[in-house]
Amino acid sequence: LTFRCCDIQNASALRATLQPGDLVVGLHPCGSLGDYAIQALVGSKVKPGLLMVSCCLQGRAWAPVPNPRSSLSQLGQALNLSLPRLSLQRSNLWSRSSGHSAGATNRRGVLHTRLALRRLLQLRGRPIGRLFESTPS
Repeated sequence: LTFRCCDIQNASALRATLQPGDLVVGLHPCGSLGDYAIQALVGSKVKPGLLMVSCCLQGRAWAPVPNPRSSLSQLGQALNLSLPRLSLQRSNLWSRSSGHSAGATNRRGVLHTRLALRRLLQLRGRPIGRLFESTPS
């Protein structure tokens, strides 16, 4: 296991470190940082694996994204898919103003949103167990 540090905004910097069999891991690549990783790997001669646990899809000041945010996939681009920043912001369920430290009012809103998502999945035939545990399908 080896960790390498590089400027993710510079695709050639990431590509220069890649070797066959590598796995690129992006843990919380806010906003455009995950996009940079994908774009660097798409253009790479070495085809590493990619594991990303994305967050803040709506972007952050240090990792802005366009509004609306267009698809990076070929299929999404062919279908002209995009999502407004507000929809992306709501998808991560964190406080708009304070990141991960939401107040009591916002915590109720987050719980309401999660319960609504759970109910929607149930209605679509994709029930889940506890809020954070998926049942096998």
